[in-house]
Amino acid sequence: MSNPFKVGILLLLAVSAAVAVQARPPARGRLVVGGAVARGGVVANPWWHGGGYWGNPWGGTTAYGSAARGQAALVQAQGQAQVSAAKAARENEEARSRYLDNRAKYEEMRREQREWEDARRAQQLEERKQRAAEREPPKVTNRYDRLPIEQLDPETGAISWPESLQKPSYKEQRSIIEQALLAQAEEGPSERLARVIEDTANEMKKTVSGQMKELGFEEYSRTRRFLGALSVEGYHALEGSR
Repeated sequence: MSNPFKVGILLLLAVSAAVAVQARPPARGRLVVGGAVARGGVVANPWWHGGGYWGNPWGGTTAYGSAARGQAALVQAQGQAQVSAAKAARENEEARSRYLDNRAKYEEMRREQREWEDARRAQQLEERKQRAAEREPPKVTNRYDRLPIEQLDPETGAISWPESLQKPSYKEQRSIIEQALLAQAEEGPSERLARVIEDTANEMKKTVSGQMKELGFEEYSRTRRFLGALSVEGYHALEGSR
């Protein structure tokens, strides 16, 4: 085959290939440089529509672009989560610090209150002790009036016993009191004689306490009043001698 013939065949094949390429529609979603897409053999801009642009000419719709945007969003979310976690940790630490500070202040306040209450109680106790020391002790003679002279003569020690106390069962106790009254009249009153008279009269009063039914209410009451007044006779004598 001559060279001109070969050259013609090659030119024909090249033209056919070019026409076939221009006639094949581009793959769906395929982009070319600058966002131009081949449409029917003519390079067109996908963002141009009816005399104007629409959409985002800088955003990509490829798998790579979507992956890049997703990766960026993930990194941003992770960063935001770290910021939020750091903020929450800082706020928790501040809250814990405030709690510990408030607890320390509360414990200090309670300690001061306890110390104040202890000091107040100690002061009140000391004041009570001081008042008790300054207060005169109650007089024993305030419990009963002194026996009238017809029942007991303090100058001679003579005593007139009620009928209810003249029974033989009270003989020994009557003798003890009579001897103490006589000594008091002759030698003068004393604490020892006052205690002897008081103790013996109280013993007799205990015995009488079981005889109310036998004596009757009126006689029982009179007997107890007599013994009560007799029990403090020694202290009346002491007060009279001071």
